[in-house]
Amino acid sequence: MNKEEHQEWIQKTETLLRQERLNPEDAEAVQKLLDIVSELTAENKRLRTALVKANSNKPRMSSRLKDALYE
Repeated sequence: MNKEEHQEWIQKTETLLRQERLNPEDAEAVQKLLDIVSELTAENKRLRTALVKANSNKPRMSSRLKDALYE
């Protein structure tokens, strides 16, 4: 699911909650799911950033050495 689809899904779900067509227990469950999705999205972003940062600190192999190893 790309970022636009994710935002669209969240907007539709929030609209459903505002319409108050769900019974209170179902609305509460849907709200909890939205909260969990939001938390997981933020955690995913933090993990991706940490992974990129960790990989950028690794020493890079020189192109000469790489070419020699592949021969």
